[in-house]
Amino acid sequence: MKLKQAGREYLWTISQECDERILKIQKRERPELDNLKREIIRLRDLVSQLREDKISLETQVEHLTQSVKDEHDKFRIEADAKLFVNI
Repeated sequence: MKLKQAGREYLWTISQECDERILKIQKRERPELDNLKREIIRLRDLVSQLREDKISLETQVEHLTQSVKDEHDKFRIEADAKLFVNI
């Protein structure tokens, strides 16, 4: 019976020591985890901003492409008109 009791006490002591070690590890790692969480949020915000910038740039490219096409058509019409005038 005493052997069982000693075994239980030993297991309880080991369990307490393990719990203390776990708490120390968690306490040590908590700031790192918090920093990583903040970094994740920062990077998500950055990705979101970059996506918005991409959409804006694509829109600008579309407008500029259309503007170039319009200018090209305008010059083409003017060139054709000059040809007809010279005929």
